[in-house]
Amino acid sequence: MNGARAFSPPGSLVHVSHLPSPSPIPPLPTRPLRLVQWNVERCYQMDAILSQLDLIDADVLCLQEIDIGCKRSACVDGMESIAKRLGMEGWGVVEFWELDSDMRPRNNQGGGIHLNAVFSRVPLRNARAIEHRYSAINWDTDGHKFKEPRRGRRYAVAAEIEWAGVSVCVWSVHLEVFGGLSHRMLQLADILADSSSQLSRSQTHVVAGDFNTVAHGVARLSPKYCQDSNRFLTIGSSEPQLWHDHIFSSLTSTFPPSSPTAAASFIPSSTLSSRLPPPSNYPSLLPANDASTFDPLPYLSNPSHLIPCLPPSTTTLFNPLEFNFFAALDQILVRGCRVTHRRVGNAGYDASDHKWVLVHITPDQAAVAREWRVMEDPASGALTTVPVAVDATGAPLIQDYAAPQDAILAPLLPAHPYPRHSFLRRALTTMLVLATPWTSLWYRELKRERWSYYEVAGGSVRMRTPWGAVGLLAGVVGGGVVGLVGGWRRWNKGRAGEV
Repeated sequence: MNGARAFSPPGSLVHVSHLPSPSPIPPLPTRPLRLVQWNVERCYQMDAILSQLDLIDADVLCLQEIDIGCKRSACVDGMESIAKRLGMEGWGVVEFWELDSDMRPRNNQGGGIHLNAVFSRVPLRNARAIEHRYSAINWDTDGHKFKEPRRGRRYAVAAEIEWAGVSVCVWSVHLEVFGGLSHRMLQLADILADSSSQLSRSQTHVVAGDFNTVAHGVARLSPKYCQDSNRFLTIGSSEPQLWHDHIFSSLTSTFPPSSPTAAASFIPSSTLSSRLPPPSNYPSLLPANDASTFDPLPYLSNPSHLIPCLPPSTTTLFNPLEFNFFAALDQILVRGCRVTHRRVGNAGYDASDHKWVLVHITPDQAAVAREWRVMEDPASGALTTVPVAVDATGAPLIQDYAAPQDAILAPLLPAHPYPRHSFLRRALTTMLVLATPWTSLWYRELKRERWSYYEVAGGSVRMRTPWGAVGLLAGVVGGGVVGLVGGWRRWNKGRAGEV
């Protein structure tokens, strides 16, 4: 491991290259570009990650949560390991110095840096970091509240490649999981604005990342994950669905939009647009040098016509520590290209808590979304479940739109369906999670310590009042019911090959 690399400051770029000379890929490849999006979960399972990347054989990788020099991941240099194993060039942006601290649990110990990166089998150029102007969390001062003392903030990394004679701009994005829907919208605006600013350089854009769209379901009850009022105002829809319906489907006719007033109506007759704070209030979320000079509202109307590759219901995360939470966090947005193939892998979550997403992309500068339509399958006559983006000729830009979702997103690698054991295991896991001190911590956050709670002291749980017993009983009963129902459904889907 390069020792100096492990101390690169937040916001700086890290470069590695193991490209062979000459490149094995011809200057004008005739096949589609194979691109993978994957959050590799801090490189905990580095050998498994490398094995899967070997089998995927992608041309471009957009990866998040790469560790360099952190004790939790055996001090591995994730950038060097991936580039060397796959014969790629990589550019990463440092988000955080992960501090070595007694406050951290052993399996989350720091001592190094944490990055997002783009890797490629062809040379990368014009690599740069994009700083997110807004965040609900000031990690420099508040990291201890999450038992993650660290220094830094959220960044995305962008770079360009040449493919089939076309310049392709690629972004690797990791939005903040804590905060809420409105805060992630503000961070998304940074990416949409940057995409718009690059249209003079390239008409083909790919934005891939872990968007952390968790503001729905049980997460609505946590002020840690959902700090804004939209956690209750949006009941009835998931956060990925809201982004699909109110941002990506709002295509503007100018680059950028001609007026903030028009862009502010990107969610007609809904509470969301009125709940976004006015531009003058944005710096109050987290001070930033240039916060007062940027108005994100025009860019939340999708000025560069980026469209999502995956339906908003595509599950890509499983987190057993947070109420056995399944979510659709990962997404790939494209412009100026046609997507001819989509798959997901790591279905058993063996290498990471995220699935990876593979798309085949054919650059086509004329392939720009002009509207969204509900398309009909020529074979069966069935309508798609979500609107499909079409170009000026009416041709769909996601060309396998008519296939069933489980066929579109079939795992590329052999993988056992999740859960691997019986549905009873899921029920017991959920019950235990809901009955542990995590529940008490949520009660304390929700009630601001006005209600009694039980706490961990010396490794044991101490009940302070009968309310602690009530919370424990609710956790056991509720967890058992939720786990049995959810586990039974997942088990049946696994038997049918749908998971």
